[in-house]
Amino acid sequence: MSASLSPLPPPPAGQPFTRESLFDGSVMAALKACAPPDVRLRTQEELDACLDATLASHDPAEDLYLFGYGSLMWNPAIHHIDAAPALVRGWGGGC
Repeated sequence: MSASLSPLPPPPAGQPFTRESLFDGSVMAALKACAPPDVRLRTQEELDACLDATLASHDPAEDLYLFGYGSLMWNPAIHHIDAAPALVRGWGGGC
């Protein structure tokens, strides 16, 4: 992370971070409400366009894999049919 950018704060106390709060938009609304002024979050339209562009290049007859770490491993925010542990050498979350 660049030293000139502020990290996003965690959701406000009492704001549960659940699959439902992700789907209903309350987590994103809370993040936008408390984001530092130098942090620009993508609009829903930008997020949708990014997802559409990514999926447009994917063969729908093929499986789609999503790499997740942390809570995505034990409480994924998406519905899935399979999970496979993996190791990405040279990559790690955090600083």
